[in-house]
Amino acid sequence: MAPKSRTLPVATSDGNADAPRAPFADRADRGELVNIQKLMKEAQRAQAKVAEAQERLASMTVEGSAGAGLVRVEATGDGTVTKVRIDQKIVDPADVEMLEDLVTAAVGEAQRRAKELQEREMGAAMGGMQGLGGML
Repeated sequence: MAPKSRTLPVATSDGNADAPRAPFADRADRGELVNIQKLMKEAQRAQAKVAEAQERLASMTVEGSAGAGLVRVEATGDGTVTKVRIDQKIVDPADVEMLEDLVTAAVGEAQRRAKELQEREMGAAMGGMQGLGGML
């Protein structure tokens, strides 16, 4: 048989001594428990700021390049590749592998820059909100 949870009758502010309260309720009265309402409002503000930062990121662009700028890749701030430009001078049908390597390098650079942008934007959005302990 499972033990029953224990609640203690405690007089409430309206004088009702029959209202059961959890044993830790007196701690809340002394301010030892977290003010959940305040924490929830802070979390909502943080979520709104993160959403705004994500919208800004989607409208920002970064560029990566390789081969002295002969291959350029454009991506949004959230990392989505939107454009690849290849200068005709670099196109050699006999050396497709080099072109593939340059495209791969330019995409990698664009994505790295997008990640750096994300970190800056999210860091700015979360400024002062680190007390949420990664809850978002």
